[in-house]
Amino acid sequence: MNTEDLKNLNPTGIERKIHDAETFYIPMGREIALLMVKELEENIENYRRFAVAQR
Repeated sequence: MNTEDLKNLNPTGIERKIHDAETFYIPMGREIALLMVKELEENIENYRRFAVAQR
């Protein structure tokens, strides 16, 4: 899942990607690819900080 491009998506696409990451990819990744999950979580957090700063 590529979350680095969140700021380029429409709001519905952003919410869907974040939901998918938090409910599927992150839980699964914690079992099999912890480093990748950390990057995914960082990308989501960076997006959220970016979004707040843009308001």
